[in-house]
Amino acid sequence: APENETLPEQSSAASSTLSLPEQGQSEMTNGIHQANHQTALDLVAAFPIQSSIPDPLPSSSRVQQFRKSVTSRIAWPEAARRRSFSTRCKKIVASSWFKNGTLLLVIVNAAFLTLERPSLKPSDPESQVLRVVDIVFSILWTLEAGLRISAYGFLQPKRAYLRSGWNRVDAVILLASWTSVVLSSTGSDSITALVLGKITRIIVTMKPLRIVQRISSVKQTMQTLYMSIRPISNLLLMGFVFYLIFAIWGLQLFSGKMMYCSTGLIDTTVEDVCLRAGGSWSAPLLATGKCNLQSRYVYTKEDCYIAGGRWKNRTYNFDNLLQAILTLFVVSSLDGWVEIMYHCSDAVGEDMHPQQDHSWLAVVYFVLFLLIVGYFVVSMFVGVIVENFQLTMANSQDTVSDEGENTDLSLPTENDESTPLSAPPSGLIWRGCYRIVHSKHFETLFTTVTLVNVTLMATEHHNQPKWYVGTLLYLNVVFTVGYGAEMGLKIGASSVKAYFSSWWNRVDALIVLTSATGCIIDFLDASLPVSPSAINVFKIFRILRILKLAKAAPGLASLILTVRSSTKHVLNLGVLLCILFFISSSLGMELFGRIACTPESPCQGISVHANFE
Repeated sequence: APENETLPEQSSAASSTLSLPEQGQSEMTNGIHQANHQTALDLVAAFPIQSSIPDPLPSSSRVQQFRKSVTSRIAWPEAARRRSFSTRCKKIVASSWFKNGTLLLVIVNAAFLTLERPSLKPSDPESQVLRVVDIVFSILWTLEAGLRISAYGFLQPKRAYLRSGWNRVDAVILLASWTSVVLSSTGSDSITALVLGKITRIIVTMKPLRIVQRISSVKQTMQTLYMSIRPISNLLLMGFVFYLIFAIWGLQLFSGKMMYCSTGLIDTTVEDVCLRAGGSWSAPLLATGKCNLQSRYVYTKEDCYIAGGRWKNRTYNFDNLLQAILTLFVVSSLDGWVEIMYHCSDAVGEDMHPQQDHSWLAVVYFVLFLLIVGYFVVSMFVGVIVENFQLTMANSQDTVSDEGENTDLSLPTENDESTPLSAPPSGLIWRGCYRIVHSKHFETLFTTVTLVNVTLMATEHHNQPKWYVGTLLYLNVVFTVGYGAEMGLKIGASSVKAYFSSWWNRVDALIVLTSATGCIIDFLDASLPVSPSAINVFKIFRILRILKLAKAAPGLASLILTVRSSTKHVLNLGVLLCILFFISSSLGMELFGRIACTPESPCQGISVHANFE
């Protein structure tokens, strides 16, 4: 376009008719047009292009269109290539196959992590294969991190790699993996290398945490636990107060009273000592005399030493505050708490050997502790987590429930009844089915039938007469036919689609199917070439008939629907718990896998079946 041309000015007649504000706006618009046009002329002078600029530019829309055209043609080549590569990386990272592939990679990596154990030597072929596999996985995870960094940047943009907490965890694990690879390749035996290798192996055990980032539902559950940290900290403080109260109470009741005498078959040549302690002396011919002295004949610490025994203390006791808190923690885990309660109930006094069931006050102490701390406080923890989960679900915008159900853990508000559609169908037979199903006695009749059926099931016992077995067999057929008739009437009153749209009706259909299969198996039991265990599986399904009774109680039915709707979230929590168990077991293997247990230094609680090897 010629440089000396300017934007056309408005006529004086039109401008004279404008008011003062409109004249100011018009002058501002003309100024913007002239500035935009001058900018375009400067760009054309700096970067000549083939296309021509329409002249004059009557509107701002054509100016904007022109500026976009010029900008797209004069973009710097390096910036364009950079944006193109970043766009391709974004498409790769956002694709479903990339997400599924990284999830599969995490699972396979965790599977190889289970093959590592402290007993492996560096020269073993299995150890060398695992080292190569570790290098391969480290390279793959480095490529995955490189794609994310290329797509979103490393630090500066809002969605940069290090702006995400999960990516920072991945970066630390990746750095620890390469450090472990380098240290294992060098084979250095220095103390610094050994300590650094131990730390890196501990960090590498966190690899399964990558699963949390790549499964959105599990990630949401983890976010719920993170949001619950602050309210849980207050509950922890309250729980510690309860522990402190019961620990001080335990100090007053059992401090110094849980000592006992460890005695048995004692080799001694002093017959009078054995007899004075209440034992029986036996002196076989040409053999050393032996004193059979049981601990029930010992009453004091002095008697124990006279008998040649050892005065020992229980592993879990109440001799000081810290030991009392540790004992109460073991009791709250419900692992071996009954034995600890028995030891406390047998306690007599200081320097006194315990006597069986000496004090019943210990039973009251432990029952109160379990009720208050073991159940009440733990239930409060669960309540806090559930409340935060509901808040997370309420604030989540990408969570869509299956089949349009409520996603929270509150009682369902939908009217999920088992009755068919309210509109009566056409046809004489179907209309008759509709009247029967919607009569007020229909549900009452089949609830009574189910109650009788469950009562008869409860009367089965071992060594029952043959006539009773035959009676139950034929009654089971009658009940199955009745349930099938109920299902057929409901389908006839509406339609197959309407019938199976209700969850309770699907449960009824499952009961009918398994009951019919069980009846066939009952009559063909002797001739079927099937294992009895497989046959009993169908008989177990008869227990589902109890759910028909639950359907008759509205409150219980709503509770069952709540449990059903929360099953998906319970599975997510189960996956998260499995990940935490896996990480804890791997960490325990790295820390305690090389513990040597000998008769001189035994390891309590560690055995052939329970260890970290």
